[in-house]
Amino acid sequence: MKMNEVAVGIDLGTTYSCVAIYKDGKVDIIQDCGGERLTPSYVAFQEEGKVVVGSEAKNEALLNRINTIYDSKRIIGRCYYDEIVQKDKHNWPFSVVERNSLPMYEIYNNCDRTLYSAEQISAEILKHMKTIASQYLRREVKKAVITVPAYFSDSQKSATLRAGEMAGFEVLHLLPEPTAAALAYGFRSDTKHERNIMVFDLGGGTFDVSLVTVKENKFVVKAISGEPHLGGEDFTEKLVAYVARDIKEKFDVDVYEDVSLIQLLRKKCEKAKKRLSREKKTKIVLSLNNGPCVAVDIYRIMFERICSELFEKTKQHLQNTLDAANLSKDQVENIILVGGSTRIPWFREMLTQFFSDSQLRVDISPDEAVACGAAIEAAKLSGKQDEFLKCTEILDVTPLSLGVNVEGGLHSVIIPRNTQIPCEKSVEFATIIDNQECVLIEVQEGERLMSKHNHYLANFIFSNLPKKPKGEAKIDIVFKIDKNGILQVTAIDKSDGHKAEIKIKREQRTILPSEVREVVNDAQQNREEDMKELMAIERVVSIQNTLKQLLISYKELLKDENNKFKNLIMKEADSIKEIMSSAFIIPFDELESLCERAKTVFAYFEKRIKGKFFIFVSQNINCFDSDAGDSQTIGIDLGTTQCTLSVYENKGPRIVAQIPCVVWLSDGEIHVGDEVNPSNDADVLLNAHRLFHPLTTENDSFLKQLTFDYKNGKIKLNHTKDASFIDVETFVSLLLFKMKSIAENYLGQEILKAVISIPCSATILYEEMLRRCASRVGLKVECLLRPTLAAALSLYHSDDYAEKSNLLLFDFGGGTIDISIVSFRKNSIREINSFGDCKGGVDFDSALVEHMLSDTYYGQKMQKYELHRIASNAKNDILRSDHFEAIGEIEATYVERKTLNELSRLIYKQCIECVKKCLEKVKLDVEQISEVILLGGCSQIPKIQAKLGKLFKNVKINKRYIKNNLVAKGMAIKAAIVDEKIMMDVETIFLHKLSASISGKMKSINTEDLSQPFANRRLSFEWNESLPSHVKSFMERDDHEESVLSLYEDIRDEKYLFFKSIWVDITFDIYICTDECGLIEVYASNKHERIKLRNHLKNLVNEKSAKNFIKLFSRNMS
Repeated sequence: MKMNEVAVGIDLGTTYSCVAIYKDGKVDIIQDCGGERLTPSYVAFQEEGKVVVGSEAKNEALLNRINTIYDSKRIIGRCYYDEIVQKDKHNWPFSVVERNSLPMYEIYNNCDRTLYSAEQISAEILKHMKTIASQYLRREVKKAVITVPAYFSDSQKSATLRAGEMAGFEVLHLLPEPTAAALAYGFRSDTKHERNIMVFDLGGGTFDVSLVTVKENKFVVKAISGEPHLGGEDFTEKLVAYVARDIKEKFDVDVYEDVSLIQLLRKKCEKAKKRLSREKKTKIVLSLNNGPCVAVDIYRIMFERICSELFEKTKQHLQNTLDAANLSKDQVENIILVGGSTRIPWFREMLTQFFSDSQLRVDISPDEAVACGAAIEAAKLSGKQDEFLKCTEILDVTPLSLGVNVEGGLHSVIIPRNTQIPCEKSVEFATIIDNQECVLIEVQEGERLMSKHNHYLANFIFSNLPKKPKGEAKIDIVFKIDKNGILQVTAIDKSDGHKAEIKIKREQRTILPSEVREVVNDAQQNREEDMKELMAIERVVSIQNTLKQLLISYKELLKDENNKFKNLIMKEADSIKEIMSSAFIIPFDELESLCERAKTVFAYFEKRIKGKFFIFVSQNINCFDSDAGDSQTIGIDLGTTQCTLSVYENKGPRIVAQIPCVVWLSDGEIHVGDEVNPSNDADVLLNAHRLFHPLTTENDSFLKQLTFDYKNGKIKLNHTKDASFIDVETFVSLLLFKMKSIAENYLGQEILKAVISIPCSATILYEEMLRRCASRVGLKVECLLRPTLAAALSLYHSDDYAEKSNLLLFDFGGGTIDISIVSFRKNSIREINSFGDCKGGVDFDSALVEHMLSDTYYGQKMQKYELHRIASNAKNDILRSDHFEAIGEIEATYVERKTLNELSRLIYKQCIECVKKCLEKVKLDVEQISEVILLGGCSQIPKIQAKLGKLFKNVKINKRYIKNNLVAKGMAIKAAIVDEKIMMDVETIFLHKLSASISGKMKSINTEDLSQPFANRRLSFEWNESLPSHVKSFMERDDHEESVLSLYEDIRDEKYLFFKSIWVDITFDIYICTDECGLIEVYASNKHERIKLRNHLKNLVNEKSAKNFIKLFSRNMS
């Protein structure tokens, strides 16, 4: 740098910006031509194409609001879909749109539309600051230090850097704002003696708090914390909302509906906020359009109450910073106030009380402190020398260790935490297999020994390595952090020098400063666990080394001329290589056993070839047993009236079979589905698994018109001489066995896994019943999926709905009403809420059967099964015409549509009530639903469609998918997700209410509507007894309550679990967890005796039970 060149410091703020220069041993704040020391961070685009910045632009905000941009710092470097961008864009009068996933400002000039990025807006502000400085110095300024918030991610820093370059600056350094403020403090204070200072920086849009240690003119940043969305703008917005609400209540005027009015109110609230820093009361006066002039009194205490939630956040960040730096309040000597919002009296009072023995530094202007520090750093970097600059040094550190993932899942640290930056370090690594041509380099940060526990940053593949034996090809991995904190990772091949590199972009994963302490503590607390894992890995590596030596020895054996077993040895060597490649996946006991076996086999070969004695070695050496994981997963839509089998093939779902849910047991034979053609009602089991549903009550018309004898949970069989019974689970198992058999015939392989549909209204016991039924026929249930979610999967897979929010799926099938509200995002489906009831087509049929049975002629001449068939046909025909008419062996049957509607009034009412409850639970209005999708045969009923149309007046009712088998197709798609043929995220919620009881004391556990999986929902119980006590847990849904889990091996046992206590107070904690499939685990912990007992609903195939079931029924099934 030439000595005559100057560099300035610029505080690029959210609401105001400031430029300063260090010269002649002092810092000057540069004023603009109007004499203002602070420049509003506003940019306005005028009609003639002129761009104005600062006060002139701010003055245009009311008249030219759509082309006047401010707050660009809030979104610079962010993705358009970032939560902060989506929240803020609704508060601005100008338009923010998406282009290439980036937020862009929409500017209109003479009907021409132009898009500007946040970087371009910031560049305009920086150009203006450059002009101010150049006019003041009477020469062009080309170099600058620009300040950024301490928590800015790499992408935000990079975007700020590009904005500086667009403005024509050479950016010497991006200086953290708290560090700049500390520099300004050090310039006016004694910095030779060690002291800790807290920088409290609360500006217009961001909040930083930093703890800096100053010693011998060195500034070391110990800890930082803050929020990207907390500042004066947020306080103003709170005040605007309060005044707007007050006007709405008193004058019934919504100021948010008038853009000009809300902008005017926002300006007045900002002035009122500033006045309240000096006065205890102020008044906001606003003239309503075509209305009265409104005056609202605002007291300082009222303003503090309105913003109390935001104010209190700052206090927590102070404590987080102290904890991260391992310091107490008493060790902080000074607090530096930075940012205009620190003038609010509440913050000064809070800081005085929080740091009782510390001094608030108010001698530095809060608005100018950051610019002053930036100017000092700019002077130092530009080569200026004086006593203060010569000895001043800023030392920033890495908050967490940085490293790479290496063999065994270990985290190899390259740059340890608290390393001063800028820095550069490298470590040499070697290949882990022979002839390795590429390596995947995964970059992570964290303090745990195992990579899986640390924070993933990025990865890249380093290829074109020379083919060499394992360990001979060497790679240098270099980590470099520049002065702006941006990390660059480079891999260098030591043989020829070629390299690959990556710059880490962390907009989605940046660890907040407040989380750093938590990460470090987590590492300390889990040190023992990590060491155990490390020892386990070392044992695996030891076995790998043993196997490697065996391979080397086998190579020597292959060289022996007397070796007649070369083919066998090569097969065994391949087997060992397979074991080595899977060493970290195989359970250790099995791995150890495989290693011992490999050593034994080698000993056999060695002795045989050396001629010491003869031994036979089998040619079929297989170290891995067959696994159910190779079996294809099938989808089964287990409806009340129809059961549908589907599979995923040729990149799409396929319906394989659809059968009615009916079983007929006659003369030792079992007929399932389409095979049923009974001569009488005896032992015709129609829609029987509806009986297991807990919402099926004794008064249901469905129960009154059963085609079989049912009592006390058992189905009576009459075809045998001696009456016998089967349970509902056997009926369901027969249907599943039929589906499994069809799938095996179709696919030509054994089927071991399935995805099965389950109603939205199902209880935990219902879910466990299905798992038991599947287990009996040799199926493992990979997932129980609600039918509406399966339909949503099918819609998403068909590309009919790419991105959609608040889509309501209404499935009115044969036996249940299922309703789900879902949202579609890229590669994911999120369930917002689901609700259901136990009503469907069979209830319409039963009502019609009951109506026909009221005619004695039908009752005498016809079997119930035949009546159900006629009723079902009548219902289906009435969908197309206004009556049903059929002529059979008896006289004509005639039913009108109005008769069906009259008989089904309560069912229609329940349907609409279910929809309303589903909406109410998540506080959604009918207008917020984007579309209603009708599914299930009963959705065709005109009365149902009319009632839904009345409820959803302005919402599209989509009928095109009613007959498309969306649910069955969705089950196949979910099966493909399980088999990893499709990558998609389906976020489901847990619908059950759970509670636990100890000695009659009942407590609820808040599990409803949690995303699955969830872990460790805890309840604590305390009591003082000398007698043993028991632990059980219960499930509640609406008014239904039933025992669901006990802490025993057999969940259906009526035993109790005893804990011995001798006249002491005992505390029990009960925990409940679920996995992705909704499987529940319950365990209790007795803190006093250190006892832990667990139980869970198992999702395993009971092979013995499955074989017995298949043996019993397969020979009789036609």
